[in-house]
Amino acid sequence: MLVSSVILAIIIGYLRKGRLSNFENIKFKLWYLISVAFLIQFIGINLQIFNDMTYYVLHILSYVIIIFVTCINHHLFSVWFLGIGNLMNFVVIAFNEGKMPVKITTKIMEITGENPYFDRGHMMMNELTRFKIFGDLFVLDVPVIPVSVFSGGDVLLVIGAFLLIQQGMTAEKHGN
Repeated sequence: MLVSSVILAIIIGYLRKGRLSNFENIKFKLWYLISVAFLIQFIGINLQIFNDMTYYVLHILSYVIIIFVTCINHHLFSVWFLGIGNLMNFVVIAFNEGKMPVKITTKIMEITGENPYFDRGHMMMNELTRFKIFGDLFVLDVPVIPVSVFSGGDVLLVIGAFLLIQQGMTAEKHGN
């Protein structure tokens, strides 16, 4: 869902006569740490080279990095959406063994079959799940976008990413 919204934001940015090169005109400090955080998440979830405790610490660390970067960039309106969305996801993941709880609905079962696939970063929501309200509760099933299950925090991340891309692509150079 996030990737689709980023692509859409870039297309709309170009239609608005913006350019990706205009990002150099906004002050987004330590942006590269976001890439480091995503790399940590990717390695922890997909490569499974760490035990559960190390994975948990790394997953939490990745969110701390992201939240830190959003805090120091609070001067950008779009970053508020990114920060709050990441904080919501961080809370539910931190209190559920480093995994995002997913509410299994009839719709999800229809889409995924009897045994839905969960990677290391996700778990089925149950009666022991903490902060359920921040978990993956919503299903997006439209023909042009792959089916996805997402949280309220994810919605804020999509809005924030869209707004940041619009702001960055249309930013004009300020005086010397």
